[in-house]
This record gives sequence, C-alpha cells and structure tokens, in this order.
Amino acid sequence: MTRMGAVRALLLFAAVIGLCHRHSRFIDFALPLCGRSSQVDASVWWPTQRISSILRRSEETPSPPSSAKSMVQQAADSVMKAYADGISRQSVQLRLDIVCPPNRVIESGMEALLNAALPMAKAFTTFLGSPGGAPLKDVRISRFDGVGTTSGDVGTLLYRVSEDPKQDVAVVFLGGRKFVLQDDSDAFINGMKSRLVVMLNSEDSATTFRLENKGQEVSAGGNFGNDVEVLGKFCETFREETYYLRLLLLSDWPVLIFRAYPNPWEVYLEALDGDVVRLFGRSRKPRPEEILQEIAKYEEENGITNADKMAKIQR
Repeated sequence: MTRMGAVRALLLFAAVIGLCHRHSRFIDFALPLCGRSSQVDASVWWPTQRISSILRRSEETPSPPSSAKSMVQQAADSVMKAYADGISRQSVQLRLDIVCPPNRVIESGMEALLNAALPMAKAFTTFLGSPGGAPLKDVRISRFDGVGTTSGDVGTLLYRVSEDPKQDVAVVFLGGRKFVLQDDSDAFINGMKSRLVVMLNSEDSATTFRLENKGQEVSAGGNFGNDVEVLGKFCETFREETYYLRLLLLSDWPVLIFRAYPNPWEVYLEALDGDVVRLFGRSRKPRPEEILQEIAKYEEENGITNADKMAKIQR
C-alpha cells in the first residue's frame, strides 16, 4: 500500500466507523494528570530496586519499570524487538491507573480515562521507530468511537507517520469488541500489510476482551452472526502480548503481572515489609486462579495470616 493509500484507508476507516477529529492539544507526556485514588494506594505502587526473589532469576531478565516513563520506553523497546523478529501484529498493556485511578473512571467515565492516558499512548507511539530507521514526521490521532457512543468505548487510533511510508505504525488505543467486529477495522488492518499494528490496552476498553478467551466474551449476550468467530480470529492474530504490566488486588495483596518480550511472564507482590517479591514465572500468561494458588503457597510458607494482611493495609 502506498502512503496515499494508507492515508485514504485511515480516513475512510475513521469516517465510516464514527467521529474523527484531531487532538492537537495532547502534545506532552506529563504526570500526573489525575488525582490519586482515595482508596487503597496500590494504584501508584511501583517496584523499586528492593526486589527480592524467591525463585532464581536470570541476570538478563528485565525487572518491572520503576516509573511511568521507563514503562513506556520499555514497552516500546519490547515491541520493536518483536517486530524485528517478524511479529507485525502485537498487543500491549500499559498501566493506565497511574494517570487515572480506577475511582476516577467510575466517577467520570471512559472519557476521563482517554483524556488522562492519551499523552502516554502518544509517547509510546512516538517511540515505535526501528533503530536506524526513517525519522518520525508526525503522530496523527483520530477518535473512531464517537463521544456518547452507547457502548461507552472511546477507541482512538494513533498513526505514526515516518519519512518512509513502509515504516508507518498504527496503534489502536482502548479499542474494544465494538472495534474488532466492524468490517472496516479488518480492512484497515489488512491494508497495513507488513507494517506494525499494536492493540494498546484493549483490556481497559468499555467492551473489554482478553486474548486468552478467544472471543468468548461476546457469547454472554448471544452470538450475533459469527461474532465469536470474528473476535476469536482477531485474538489469534494479535495473540503475541509483547508487553504487559498490570496491577491487581488479589487476596488483599497488590499483585503485579509483568512481561517484556522475549522474556517469560512474571508475577510480583508487595510483601509485608514493603519489599517487592517475585512470586513465580511462566512461559505463558498466568491465569488468576494460578496466581491465587501461588499466593496461598507464599502465605503458608511465610506464616502470614489475614490479620497480618489487614494490618499492612491499614498502615
């Protein structure tokens, strides 16, 4: 596809799916953009150098990032390593809670999340250049889920334009099931050919889906036509989660799930003394029930009671 063809596809995609407009005010990546959560302050927890391991780790295995900016750079580096290995369709999950805590999303909706996190998404997109590749010309931002969309989705396309059209990159930010099930989405992604396309934070979209579920989310409300098959095929196409960083609260523990391509998946938790403990690692994405099993094992081995955990939360 020529540069003009890519631009036409981009404009057609935005025009058909919904409202398209430029967010020229989103220029700089600065933190924080939202107030901190008044709830348990796990949302701003970052691993530091105080990482103690209960399993042997390779020195080459990267540690989770210690700041938002290092997360964005680490994610971009992982994506470009995978792209150099021939993976042109990728999924990435950044921690958006650091710029917009969950309670803010509950109170103000998905628009608040988009407004707070878009500078982060733009910074990530900016870094998606191959070493020694063509210089960046622009990052064009187009909202394809219109304001007030009944699904609640706020999907936004960030298109990285380089001086060499073959090195252009598309980042679909907060694109949910609604995005995937549009015919125009498939046409646009196919039109990108060997160019890099990244699904960014689809797990945080209003019509969320997880790649490992292979499209089963749409079956809960009834499978209209071949929606499950379409979403399942999409999940297979974007199955490579080249960067993943997500903070969860499981069994009253702040738990961090981390993966940076090409390394394995790792799970960390914040111990009672404040140290960040590597709980376990996997070659594949760990399931919640697996994490809970490892937490139970950790508590038993260290003699940790529910009272100990509650005391930590209240400190």
